[in-house]
Amino acid sequence: MIRSATTDDIDAIVGLGARFANLHPLRPVCRPGPIRETIERLLTKGQCVKVAESDGVIVGAILGIESTYWFDPTVAVAMELAWWIDDRVRNSGVGIRLLRAFEVWAATTDAQVLVLSDMVGRDGEPMLGDLTTRLGYRLTERSHVKTI
Repeated sequence: MIRSATTDDIDAIVGLGARFANLHPLRPVCRPGPIRETIERLLTKGQCVKVAESDGVIVGAILGIESTYWFDPTVAVAMELAWWIDDRVRNSGVGIRLLRAFEVWAATTDAQVLVLSDMVGRDGEPMLGDLTTRLGYRLTERSHVKTI
């Protein structure tokens, strides 16, 4: 089941975030406290916090915000901040259902564009592979990170 998150879901989402952070290339930067604060802020401000639940357990989440492009503040953007599915249900369609819930949420905002990120795995390959392309998204930008 996909639904909007509540404050009762924060601990479960933080737990998912910790598992995500363990795989993230910037692992030392990801900490539970800031993850919790971000989720609380998103919930308070009416931004996107959706969860996937299976047998009463949160197995996935997608977080997003509505913003604008820095170079054109007249273009509203729905931007995914985090999208994570527990390994136990990965490739079951849960992730796509979460993404569709994000898209539905975005349609209720003024957003004209949806933006997704794609983490690079430890093998150097994008974790989403060509999934987003198959779902109608196109690659427009990449991030390069250097720890200082």
